[in-house]
Amino acid sequence: MTKQIQHVAQWQTVEINFKEYQVASIPFTQFFAEKNYRLVTVREKTDDQQPDMFEGEKFNYRCILTSDYEKTEKEVIEFYNQCGAGEKSLILLIVCFGCC
Repeated sequence: MTKQIQHVAQWQTVEINFKEYQVASIPFTQFFAEKNYRLVTVREKTDDQQPDMFEGEKFNYRCILTSDYEKTEKEVIEFYNQCGAGEKSLILLIVCFGCC
């Protein structure tokens, strides 16, 4: 999978929450050969000034596995960010107020 991500030729630049990211999708059948999944990959440049030996620039990568082929990469990322924000709010309620 790492090699597939490294060989992505075209990364699309998108802005999410006022921050610039590069996104791409690759088919994912590694564990689920009979199912049709895609791996939405997000990368952002690091502040590290030391160049990477293989790529030149350094990036942090994040991936989301989804079966949704209708949404764009940006829409998938924003959807999962909203889910994470909801979970964080629930944890705060439980920890701070003893709810649930």
